[in-house]
Amino acid sequence: MQRLNRTWLAALLALTSAVLTLLLYFALQPDRRSVVVAARDLQPFSPIGPQDLAVIRVDEATAARMFPNAYQSVKELKGMMTLRHFRTNEVLSRDDPGLTRQEQLADIVAGKDLPTSYMIPERYRAVPVSAALPTAVPGDYVELYAIGKRKPVLSRPVQVVANQGSTLLVLVPKEDVEALLSAQAMGSLQAVLTPSPAGKEETAWSG
Repeated sequence: MQRLNRTWLAALLALTSAVLTLLLYFALQPDRRSVVVAARDLQPFSPIGPQDLAVIRVDEATAARMFPNAYQSVKELKGMMTLRHFRTNEVLSRDDPGLTRQEQLADIVAGKDLPTSYMIPERYRAVPVSAALPTAVPGDYVELYAIGKRKPVLSRPVQVVANQGSTLLVLVPKEDVEALLSAQAMGSLQAVLTPSPAGKEETAWSG
């Protein structure tokens, strides 16, 4: 009986030691903070969905020093959109002028709060097109047609950066710039509003 008690006592001491070691390990770990980053490259004038975001854990000291205003929850970005290009894993912060609420986009662009070059992705160029489309606002997509032609000048819609009345400033992939400039040199173009080419279904905000 005495031997059995010693065995139980040794097991209890071993268990207590393991628990204390585990508690000490977690106590010595630095506090960590959630930080929201781009899960993939985000293009300018793109509505932000939960599928575009990821949450990483950063130790508190680093987060406070490097990302003091970072979003900490995906839900905080509901209804937001980009005004510039965001790279994969780039931290999204509340004080970043490249983020805005969707309903504020027109006011920001009209007020020229951002330089146009700030909104252009690396693989794109902003090209002025002599085509009047009063209803087009920044972020809209348009197809461009030569007068009398049934097919658009470019194989894909282009996005409006600014509407200056008789001229639209549109984002064009670098490989399509020459084709667009050539089409303009041949004659007038007409712009037609079109749905966003992304074709992504809206995802519920649950993160």
